[in-house]
Amino acid sequence: MNHPFANSRSLLSQILNRCLLVCMILIKESAIAATPAGNETDLQALLDFKSRIVEDPFKIMSSWNDSIHHCSWIGITCSISNGRIMDLSLEQLRLGGPVTPFIGNLTFLNRLNLLNNSFHGEFPHEVGRLLYLQHLNFSYNNFGGSIPSNLSHCIKLKVLAAGANNLTGIIPTWIGNLSSWSRINFGLNNFIGRIPHEIGLLSSLTYLVLYGNYLSGSVPSSIYNKSSLYYFSFTQNHLHGNLPADVGITLPNIQVLAGAVNNLTGSVPASLLNASKLEILDFSLNGLTGALPKNLGVLNSSTSCLGVNNFGGVLPKAIANFSSQMHTFALNSNGIHGNIPVGIGNLANLALIGLEGNRLTGSLPDTLGRLKNLRELYLKVNKFSGRIPSSLGNLSVLIKLLLEENNFEGSIPSSLGNCQNLLVLSLYSNKLSGTIPAEVIGLSSLAIYLDVSHNALSGTLPAEVSKLHNLGELVLSENNFSGVIPSSLGSCISLEKLHLEGNSFDGNIPQTLKNLRGLLDIDLSRNNLSGKIPEFLGEAETAAACYPSTVGRGRCSLLCETSLTLCPPLYDPRNPGLRLGPMDQLSTWSGQACILQSKTNPMKSQFYPTTVLPSPESQAGVTQLGELTFLSEDYKDLVYLCFGQCGTCK
Repeated sequence: MNHPFANSRSLLSQILNRCLLVCMILIKESAIAATPAGNETDLQALLDFKSRIVEDPFKIMSSWNDSIHHCSWIGITCSISNGRIMDLSLEQLRLGGPVTPFIGNLTFLNRLNLLNNSFHGEFPHEVGRLLYLQHLNFSYNNFGGSIPSNLSHCIKLKVLAAGANNLTGIIPTWIGNLSSWSRINFGLNNFIGRIPHEIGLLSSLTYLVLYGNYLSGSVPSSIYNKSSLYYFSFTQNHLHGNLPADVGITLPNIQVLAGAVNNLTGSVPASLLNASKLEILDFSLNGLTGALPKNLGVLNSSTSCLGVNNFGGVLPKAIANFSSQMHTFALNSNGIHGNIPVGIGNLANLALIGLEGNRLTGSLPDTLGRLKNLRELYLKVNKFSGRIPSSLGNLSVLIKLLLEENNFEGSIPSSLGNCQNLLVLSLYSNKLSGTIPAEVIGLSSLAIYLDVSHNALSGTLPAEVSKLHNLGELVLSENNFSGVIPSSLGSCISLEKLHLEGNSFDGNIPQTLKNLRGLLDIDLSRNNLSGKIPEFLGEAETAAACYPSTVGRGRCSLLCETSLTLCPPLYDPRNPGLRLGPMDQLSTWSGQACILQSKTNPMKSQFYPTTVLPSPESQAGVTQLGELTFLSEDYKDLVYLCFGQCGTCK
């Protein structure tokens, strides 16, 4: 009879022997993988990769040399267990050239990252040999051709980022066979055709970017039903169809849902109220209709962009209950009417309000002044009236304020001078009156443009204008400003455009304007200026058409309207056969500039320099001072407006 202890010893010995055998097998396999032949294959693939690089501003490839082992080269990570390359990451190094097909010899590679370089050509199909590959990123390069079909062999691939290249063709249906894929980025390429239904069959899909292509058809229902999706963008394609009524239920984890700049129709589904994780909703520039869901803003969404659609209705009073996390609220260019609810002041984190191009009326609520994080306020092209709230001066981080083309009246609030970060202030085409506050005209932060034209502003131009050192455009035209043009205007050394036409400025043109070395466009016409024309204004290389807007570039001399009865008319050199009326017999016009302007759309103008001579075959007739009208029915909407140095018509 065997002793139980002896049996235990025998069993333990068998277990140890088997474990030893397994360990020997594993060691042998590792040794085979780590043989010089395996490492040599990797090395030769890297050297061929290096040989094809034609752009290397940071000299990365020069560090790939035999002074150190290739596993220590920049961008290379090798496995500790077998010494084979497992990670090749060369992102954002400005490398250029084709990618070697020998990349397929790095058979233990599980990560390949070439993000943001200048690689070109087709991405090598040999990538399909990388059976351990899990992460592939070659976004922001110049790769062309189609998606390598051999990628279908990379069954462990989880992330494919191929955005911002020149890839063409269709998105292949075999993508649906790769169940491990979780993140796909095909954005900013040239893909055509339909979105494959098979994409929605990827069980692990969480992130899908298709924006900026030429995809057509509709979004497959399989994608809208992919409950794991948290990010889905198909903006800027040619897609049509409706948003499913239950999209907010079938995508419970969605955080970003963006389909702007397509041809979508129908309404915004009320079910989106169930998408409690939604942060960005953008369906601007489509053909969506109907009224907005009343409680849409109660979502945690930080960005809601539904501009340039066909929405009607009013802004809901429930706006006061919108998410306090909302960062962007854009409904521009729709048919929204009514007032802005006072409750908008509760949205404390708003940084951008875009309500321009609607039919909104009434006065602006003072509560806008509570939005201490507001950086951009776009309310132009509506029908607002009343005074501009002085509370807007509380918006200390505001950088853009656009209120043009409304019916605002009263004076410009001096409190706007408190907006010490303001870059753009546009108030043109309103009914504003009174003087322009020194606090506003002296707001030194203004750096892009200040436009208060086409109002009823009066008084003198404050000397504080000298503080506008960084301003690019100053437009004060078509008001009732008077007095002299302040010499301090010469301190605005960044000015490229200066329009003071259509006022009552008098006196001389200040010599200090010669300091405006970057000035490209100046219009001082239709004022009461006197004295000699400063010589520096006549030094411009080219003349600009200075009424009512400039298309040509270059400085003008002092512009004064000159009756065309003193000079022969100009004609369109591209249409010399146009009949203009009775021919004037006087000599060549030598004024400064002319424009061809539409009467019904004064801002639509075409610049013509004075090198254009009158056509001897044309006939002209002057209908009023400074204008030459076409008598032809086809051109009855057009008129020439000509300007020049006073007394230069011979």
